[in-house]
Amino acid sequence: MFLDNVLHNRAMVSEPWRQFRESGNSLFRWRLVYGIIVLLIVIALLGGVAALAWPMIQGDDFNPSSIPWIIALATGFLLVFLVVGYISTMLGNFVVPLMHRNKVTATQPWKTFLALHASKTGSFVLFFLWTILISLGTAAAVFALVFGTCCIAAIPLIIPYLGTVILLPIHVFVRLLGPEFLRQFGGEFDTLVSHPTPPALQGGITSPSGP
Repeated sequence: MFLDNVLHNRAMVSEPWRQFRESGNSLFRWRLVYGIIVLLIVIALLGGVAALAWPMIQGDDFNPSSIPWIIALATGFLLVFLVVGYISTMLGNFVVPLMHRNKVTATQPWKTFLALHASKTGSFVLFFLWTILISLGTAAAVFALVFGTCCIAAIPLIIPYLGTVILLPIHVFVRLLGPEFLRQFGGEFDTLVSHPTPPALQGGITSPSGP
C-alpha cells in the first residue's frame, strides 16, 4: 500500500488494500514461512554454540577441540544474518514492486527476478551494499540530531505517527530506490510506469507531474 501511495502521490488505505489484497496476503504468507525457516536455522546454530560453549563457561570441562566448532557455528550465524538481510532487501526493493506492477502473488515475481539476478549479480550486490551505507548514514544523522539537541529531538521522533511524518521524506526516498534501480533493465522491469487510476480513486488525486 505504501508503494502504491508513493507511486500515485496519494494517501489512501482501504482502496489500495482492496485492489492488492490477494498480493498482500500472498506476501504475508511468504514472509511467515520464510521467517519460520530462518528462525529454526538460527535456533539450531545458537543451540549448537551454547551446547559447546556452556561447559567451558561453567569451567567444568575445557575442551580446546570444541573451539573450532564454536567459531564455525558463530560464523554460520553471521552468514545466515547476512543472507537473510540480502534476501529481505531483494524482496522489498524488487520483488514487491514487480508484484505491484503485475498484480500477482509472491511466487511468480521471484522467478522473473532470479533470472535477472543471475545475469546481473554484481549490480544487485552493490545495491545491497549501498542500502547498508544509506541505513548507516541515516542512523548516524538521526543520532547526531538527537545528541546535538540534548535528546529534545527524540521526543517527536518516538511518537509513532509524528515520528513517521517527520521521517517521511527518508521513507519515500528509500521506498523508491529499488524501483528506480530496477527500471534500467528494460520495460519488463519498469515498475514506475503509469498505472490507470481506478474510477473510485480519480477524484481528488494530485498527479505527480501536475503543478
